[in-house]
Amino acid sequence: MKRKLPVVLSQKEVTGLVHVLSNLKHRTILMLTYATGMRRDEVLNLKPSNIDSSRGVIRVSGKGQKVREIPIFDELLEQLRFYYKHYRPEKYLFEGKKRGKKYAQASWIFLIMLTPFPEAGSCDVFRMTFRRMLTPLS
Repeated sequence: MKRKLPVVLSQKEVTGLVHVLSNLKHRTILMLTYATGMRRDEVLNLKPSNIDSSRGVIRVSGKGQKVREIPIFDELLEQLRFYYKHYRPEKYLFEGKKRGKKYAQASWIFLIMLTPFPEAGSCDVFRMTFRRMLTPLS
């Protein structure tokens, strides 16, 4: 059985993907996912207290409840600050329509459908792209 090669977006495609979104929450979610290589559930479960801006890292509880720290670059940190000031989340960094409730996975799928690159529908595409590029957005 042949395995399909993973889709990897170019930096131009990722930048275009992020900047085509006018919704601040959507743009911030995609920037965070691309820039950190985090899994979808890690992004959706993220809390404001997980961000250590003084050290420039995000503490993430991933598979198997393993905790790791992911470095974040200045542009992403500024985007996260701007997002936080605008939305003022209570519990989760990315909340759904009801305050205190996390952003739904179904909303994630809808978000991806808004983009011009349907092949980016999987968080794995961002993770693979992150692994290949390891460069900040510009």
